[in-house]
Amino acid sequence: MLVVNLSLSQLEGGAIGTEADMLVDSVKRFGSAQEEGQCLFKDVAVDLLGISSRSDLPSWANRIGMPVYGTSSYPGFVNWITQQHWDIGIAPLADTAFNRCKSAIKTLDYAAMGLPVLASDCEAYRGTLADGPGGWLLPDDEDAWFVALARLVRDANLRRRLAEGARAAFPAGTLAVQAASRRAAWQGLVRGHERSEREAVAAD
Repeated sequence: MLVVNLSLSQLEGGAIGTEADMLVDSVKRFGSAQEEGQCLFKDVAVDLLGISSRSDLPSWANRIGMPVYGTSSYPGFVNWITQQHWDIGIAPLADTAFNRCKSAIKTLDYAAMGLPVLASDCEAYRGTLADGPGGWLLPDDEDAWFVALARLVRDANLRRRLAEGARAAFPAGTLAVQAASRRAAWQGLVRGHERSEREAVAAD
């Protein structure tokens, strides 16, 4: 059984509605194929994690909830999510002003689990591991998401290559690797502030 994780947890901030409907509709097409007995999709399950305004989710879509410890802290969430068994990770995110301030942490979660990633083509995910080495960025289009999912479902070798690329690119997105550059940036800001104060004093 191949299991796809559709995470709607990042569809907050104005994304509930059209974007959620589009993504759920694209995934529902897998269910239609199952009901019609098409061999390609008959062994595909979909786990939906998060929130959706849809009340007509099909019975084959597994709405999963997290235990309390998984929602109380990020370490708790990591402990929970690493116990799940998925084959493809989907990270939809609406292109809104609010969401442009978000990080690409969802792609890092999936990469750490060794999953290929399909993510929305928006600012938060451009230049990340989902933008080439570990997955694909997709427009807000039902057909585009369905075709990408179908391609990964069909091709186990492709899933494996993207998963390996995601895992290899994962360390570059961690704070441990970024620590030196972040420290240098903060130190540069402090030096700039101190220089501005000295110049202000000298001008008085």
